Amino acid sequence: MKILKEGTKPEEWKLEIKCTGFGNSGGGCDALLEIGISDLVYYAGVSGDSWGSRDSAYSIKCISCGTCTDLKSEETPKKRLEYSLVRKAPAAWYHR
Repeated sequence: MKILKEGTKPEEWKLEIKCTGFGNSGGGCDALLEIGISDLVYYAGVSGDSWGSRDSAYSIKCISCGTCTDLKSEETPKKRLEYSLVRKAPAAWYHR
């Protein structure tokens, strides 16, 4: 492929978020982090009403303490292209 005329790059998705441990057992370290698409993982969840079940979530792992924090629904990327760039996480990803 050859570029005939440079286009404009879409604005990169980013968010400031505090490491809270939200959605994970245990608390976070309260570090303020700037995250981008490459920092997110999507966990499909485990259905059920018993111990071990978990809702689906977009999450980050803090680079300071290693705790996972789930994003609130209003914080997640909204554009289809952004969704496709998020890595899928296995259950083991949540363990340190």
